[in-house]
Amino acid sequence: MQEEKGKVEQTKNEAEAAKAEVDELKLQVQEEKGKVEQTKNEAKAEVDKLKLQVQEEREKVEQTKNEAKAEVDELKLQIQEEKGKVEQTKNEAKAEVDKLKLQVQEEKGKVEQTKNEAEAAKAEVDELKLQVQEEKGKVEQTKNEAKAEVDELKLQVQEEREKVEQTKNEAEAAKEEVLRYKIEQEKEEVMQSKIEGVKEELLKCKINMAKAETEWYKKAAEECKNEKRIGTDKPSIKVGNENDRGKHVTNEGGNENDRGKHVTNEGGNENDRGKHVTNEGGNENDRGKHVTNEGGNESGEITSREITPDLSLPGICGPKATLYKSNNKIGCQGFNTSDLLKELYPEMYSNSKILPYIEKGSEGIYSAVNFKFAFTDTISSAANFGNTKCLKCIDSPQELACQDEKVKSFCQSGNDYTNKELNKNFFSRESCPDLIKDPSGASIVKAKQVAPLILVNTSGQMIDKEGNNTQVQYNSLKPYLKLNGKIRDCGNDQKCKDYNAIMEKVAWDSDKEVLLKAVFDNVQRTTPYSYDNEVGSFPIDNELI
Repeated sequence: MQEEKGKVEQTKNEAEAAKAEVDELKLQVQEEKGKVEQTKNEAKAEVDKLKLQVQEEREKVEQTKNEAKAEVDELKLQIQEEKGKVEQTKNEAKAEVDKLKLQVQEEKGKVEQTKNEAEAAKAEVDELKLQVQEEKGKVEQTKNEAKAEVDELKLQVQEEREKVEQTKNEAEAAKEEVLRYKIEQEKEEVMQSKIEGVKEELLKCKINMAKAETEWYKKAAEECKNEKRIGTDKPSIKVGNENDRGKHVTNEGGNENDRGKHVTNEGGNENDRGKHVTNEGGNENDRGKHVTNEGGNESGEITSREITPDLSLPGICGPKATLYKSNNKIGCQGFNTSDLLKELYPEMYSNSKILPYIEKGSEGIYSAVNFKFAFTDTISSAANFGNTKCLKCIDSPQELACQDEKVKSFCQSGNDYTNKELNKNFFSRESCPDLIKDPSGASIVKAKQVAPLILVNTSGQMIDKEGNNTQVQYNSLKPYLKLNGKIRDCGNDQKCKDYNAIMEKVAWDSDKEVLLKAVFDNVQRTTPYSYDNEVGSFPIDNELI
């Protein structure tokens, strides 16, 4: 019995030792499970991180993970079964422990295998990382190559654009050259036609002037005879000089016997014959000369001035004078707008109430608007030199001033009428031409007003002919004006009628014709017979709309 008790006690101890060993094995299994789980998680994290890049490898790792999990689950079941068996019987415990030892050994082998597989998976992941890195490098290289290719293409496109632009510029230059050639051809044809016409007109003029001169001498001789016969109340004829003979007559109010006389007779009669000529312009070369008689009005005449290099100096013609040189006007003949204004509107320059406004105009305080003048030859404006803009009729065929076939150009008010220098050149300068004559044109050019002139201040308010500020804006008047710068037919429009009354007070109007005569080398090239256009005045229909 004692031995049996000893054996039982020994068996108990062995069972307890086996149980302790089982517990220790359980802990080892648990630790191994933790390590396996940790390895699994690390592998899973690595695999998840590279899911997109290593899709194919993911399936292999997932398979390994599932196998490891299945093995662990199976081990758990086996351990649970073995635990029950140990509890159930001590004898079976030992056998179970042995069995568990074998199983643990097997599990250790499996864990080792799993570790090895995880290591292999990790190595494969590292390899995949290297492959991804290489792929990234290739992608970066491809991007750089693509960028370089794009840059090269951009350069090629830029070069092509420059070539296209160059081609366009060459085409434009060619078009301009062709257009210039066509214009030169047309000019040549027009000039040839004009020369033929001038020759014909010159012949007519010579014949007419010769007849007029002969008629004048006959009448002078007849009057001399009458003076000798009568002996009292001798009429005097002041002939002037040799060059005055044969000058044209504007006879708008006289009679048959006045033709051919050396006077301008508008409104005279039979008793006006033989009256003397007053030449208020000084000598032959004076600009702005005009002829008057006691029964009529004036006929204006202006002589040109050559634009010499010294006129392009700011000290002589102001800061804008350099435009003479930059616009290639040196050597051209020109006229001053101020001389033309004095001929068309002498009352404006002689009125003490208006003169201050003109003087202030040269300081940029007052200026002129609305005006328009027509010319029988090409007159151009020195760009940005004065408050006058001149255009050719060939470029503006619809312009009212150009409806008369004799008119070749017209000049009108510019936009910048508040500029001090422009107004000075417009109103007062007499030695700095702002109306430039075409060198190849006629020697004598006729000028006539198309639209009246209106004085305004810098605010655009109109100044009447008595020097009073009307407080009325020129821009308010413009909608009621016709193309000739005069008030349209108002009908029953009361506001229009009010503006009509204002227009009568502010508009400087003239129907006078002014001759612009070119002078070359300080000697007048023209002669009494050298009119390039018909002697008679040219009509401007001021009633056109």
